[in-house]
Amino acid sequence: MSPSERAPSPFAADPAPDAWPRDLILRSSDDVEFYVHKAVLVLSSETGAFRDIAVPALPASTTAATDAPPDLPVIQVKESSLVLYRLLLLCYPKRKGFITGDVLEHIHLIYRAAHSHGMEGICELLRSNLFARISDEPYRVYSLACSLGLPETARAAATETLKGPNLLLSGEYEIFEFTLVTGSYLIALNRFRTQCADAACIAVDNHGVIVNLEGEDHCWWSTKGHSRGCGAMVTGAGTDKVWRPAIWFQEHIARVRDAVRKTPCREAAATALMDYTPCFPLIGGCSLCNADAPRQLVRLANKLVPDVGAQIRFIVDHYRF
Repeated sequence: MSPSERAPSPFAADPAPDAWPRDLILRSSDDVEFYVHKAVLVLSSETGAFRDIAVPALPASTTAATDAPPDLPVIQVKESSLVLYRLLLLCYPKRKGFITGDVLEHIHLIYRAAHSHGMEGICELLRSNLFARISDEPYRVYSLACSLGLPETARAAATETLKGPNLLLSGEYEIFEFTLVTGSYLIALNRFRTQCADAACIAVDNHGVIVNLEGEDHCWWSTKGHSRGCGAMVTGAGTDKVWRPAIWFQEHIARVRDAVRKTPCREAAATALMDYTPCFPLIGGCSLCNADAPRQLVRLANKLVPDVGAQIRFIVDHYRF
């Protein structure tokens, strides 16, 4: 806005004749004057940032035809007119509807402005709006949360990124919010994802080498009843005996490991484990595996998927953001 432009409604100098008279002017850093009510600002600020400003006593109403507007105190603020406009809308109970469309745009500037004026209620509202966008835009929220010093929001957003591929490794994914933080925060997010992926892979590998889960004897560990070339393999003897599951299961568990390496979350583990169609060529005509594998993979999923989730949760809970 240029200095000659008026502040947008409802903060212009000429409100409706029956409007509650304004008693204070806030001048933005780009010299746009906002006509406001001191009482609203005082109520919005828990620290009483505007309480000591002297304002003139005003009549119940004024009209341009009969009353000249009184000289109002002018307070210079450091916020731009764009930020000040959005901040003031949040101060007025009936004017909070600006949070539509891209609610994250300029939210970092509005949050800092609200914080500097002691408007904790508005800060809380903005934190809630930021948190609500995690599932849709976790990378943007993560960067914003880091820039605003909100570690738990950053943790939640970082955790949400685990449900998809690592966009930090994509040269095509560029967002404005990345410019709000130093590279150390993005390195920390990448390290967090790597640690979660490592933990998830360990959980998958553990289930790939357990010969017999408690109370269960899966067909891929069995050496009997299979067609030629299928079934478990045993080498060595005595304490040196080594069991290896059926070839199709070794390849299948490797696919599950690859899935959680790229997308370290419970959902990725479950989806990859239950998609055993790539196993069909290797299972071939083995009637035992064809009959038992689908049902037994479900049982395996009931143990493996929670273990993957628990390993990741440990990293999430202890990682320092």
